[in-house]
Parts: sequence; C-alpha cells; structure tokens
Amino acid sequence: MRKNKKRNPEKLLSIIVAGALVCALAVGVISVANSTKDGTANIVDLNETKAEQAKNINNDNEKDNQKNDADTEPDNYVKNEATKAADDKSLITAPSQAELPTKGNSKNVAADSDGSVRAKYSFGENDTLKWPVKGDVVMKFSMDSTVYFKTLGLYKVNPAVNISAPVGTGVVAAASGVVTSVTQSEETGTTVSISIGNDYVTTYGLLDGVNLKKGMTVVAGDVIGKVAEPSKYYTEEGPNLYFKLTKADAPVDPMVYFE
Repeated sequence: MRKNKKRNPEKLLSIIVAGALVCALAVGVISVANSTKDGTANIVDLNETKAEQAKNINNDNEKDNQKNDADTEPDNYVKNEATKAADDKSLITAPSQAELPTKGNSKNVAADSDGSVRAKYSFGENDTLKWPVKGDVVMKFSMDSTVYFKTLGLYKVNPAVNISAPVGTGVVAAASGVVTSVTQSEETGTTVSISIGNDYVTTYGLLDGVNLKKGMTVVAGDVIGKVAEPSKYYTEEGPNLYFKLTKADAPVDPMVYFE
C-alpha cells in the first residue's frame, strides 16, 4: 500500500492565484473586445447620423431657396412685363407740332403697322401759299418771255420770283412740307427745297441762318432762315429772296397761289 503524499500549502495557494489571474485576464479581454465592437458601431452610427443630418439640412435649404424663388418669380415677371410694355410704348411716336394740319395746304395723317405716324402732304391748284417775305417783286416769274437781269446786264427767262427784303429779314415757309435738300449755289447761295405734296416743291434761295436738314418737316409760317447778302448775280438788284415753285420739276408762277 502506497503512502499519500502531503500537499504543500504554498504551492496550492500559488495555483489558485494563478488561476484567478487567468480568469480575470480572460474576463478583461472579453470585456475590451465587446467594448471595442460596441464603440466602433457607435462611432459608425454617429457618423452616419451626422451625414444624414447634413443631408437633411441641405435638402431643407434647397427647399427654402426654391420656395423663395417661387415667391419672387411673379414679382420679377410683373416687373419684366412692365418694363417691356414701357419699352414697346416708347417705340410709338406721336405727331409733332409740325405734323398738324395747317392752312395753306392739307395733310393726311395715317398710322403705319408699327404704330409710328407718317405725314402725307397734299398741295393742289385750289390751295394757297403764304408770302415767304413781305416786299416788292424786283424780278417777276417769266418763262414765256425774257426779263432783264440788271447785274448780269442781259435778258433771260426767270423760273422764280425775286422779292426785295432787307438783310436779316425772317423768311417763312410758304407751305407745309418735308425738306428735300439744303444746298449751296453760286447764284442763289444757301438754297432750301421743300416738297409740299403732289409733286409740288418750293425752293428758297439767297438765305442765311438756315438750321434745316433733309428729312425735317416744316409748317406753313415757320421761319426757315433769313435774307442773306445778295450773291454776285444780284448785287444791282439788292438783297432779295429767290423763291421758286415747281410741279414735277417744271417751274410754275407762284404769284397765282400767294394769299
């Protein structure tokens, strides 16, 4: 029969302590592992929550912007339409004072398709002309026979009338019309031609202080210039207005039409 060995108490105690330490370490490792896993999940969830919150904020901002645009769009549309209407209205031109019917010759006013206003002048045998200046006729109209030109010292036909007037005397339009030319001539100096309708044209020569341009409209009685110093063709006749009336470029005696 074997004899039982006697156990060493100190050795037993060390075994117990070692076992306890191993258990404690195992528990700690398991706890850390679980904590790490839970912490990672929490971090991921937190990041996802922040991203979703940012996304939601952006969506809310976008919706607010769209709402603001929708709220302001009608106002902008109304303003734009009002501005467009004002611009379109500014394209329509009203008749000026020069486009109103006047005594001496008649004028029809008609609207074009674009809303602008154009004037049509009409002059006929039953209409009259204003005297462009008040004075004596120093050289009469004559196309059938010749008249004497004192300065030139010769006889020739005269397609106009020459009306004596002091230098600086205001010259008025004999009839309403549209300026067709403003030219310079050696014989008649500054010369203005005005179409008064139906192929009738009035021509004013020996002028000064003319501010008219081609295309301008004038009304009968408007001042169109002044009597100038006579040209070398009329020095002996003295200061005078050269006035001519033509129909289809053919000279007509204006004395028949003066009021």
